[in-house]
Amino acid sequence: MDLATTLERSANATAAVARGVRPDQLDNSTPCGDWNVEELMNHLIGTMEYFAARGAGSEPSGPPQPAPRTTYEETVEHLEHAASATADAWGRPGALEQTIETGSGKMPASAMATMVASEILTHGWDLAKATGQRMPADDVDVDQVLAGMKQNLKPEARGQGFGPEMQAPRDAPPIDRLAAFLGRKP
Repeated sequence: MDLATTLERSANATAAVARGVRPDQLDNSTPCGDWNVEELMNHLIGTMEYFAARGAGSEPSGPPQPAPRTTYEETVEHLEHAASATADAWGRPGALEQTIETGSGKMPASAMATMVASEILTHGWDLAKATGQRMPADDVDVDQVLAGMKQNLKPEARGQGFGPEMQAPRDAPPIDRLAAFLGRKP
């Protein structure tokens, strides 16, 4: 599966989870440390908007910032829109062939797009876990994303953003293996 399709399907899966979040679940804890469901959704909106700009060839004005707190309905709608815009930006002709200046060096756009897919999938998984849903990633090439992250995420780069790799059960689905690699307990 090509990376643009993987990104589109990842965005669709995470948007589906966002639509499944109930208003009474916004304060639920998540696998993401100190973030509750609402804070995680706002974080994800902010990072998707940042990465949509990168995919579109624009230089963001700064690092990703969480979206401001709004109503439940607006948060879900904003997340759906940000997911769609991110997939559209990375799916445009030439988006995956560009070289992106990151501030600490240049990066092939395909490597950044893999990180984007990982961010969308993993935080979608986090939302699903926190709200009693299943991450609908069966039609996503999660193994492609996992292989890219294993290649690009060096142990010394884990820092605060990624916990130590966890062990997933042998028969775990690819989405659980990705979550485990990024420090979640499946």
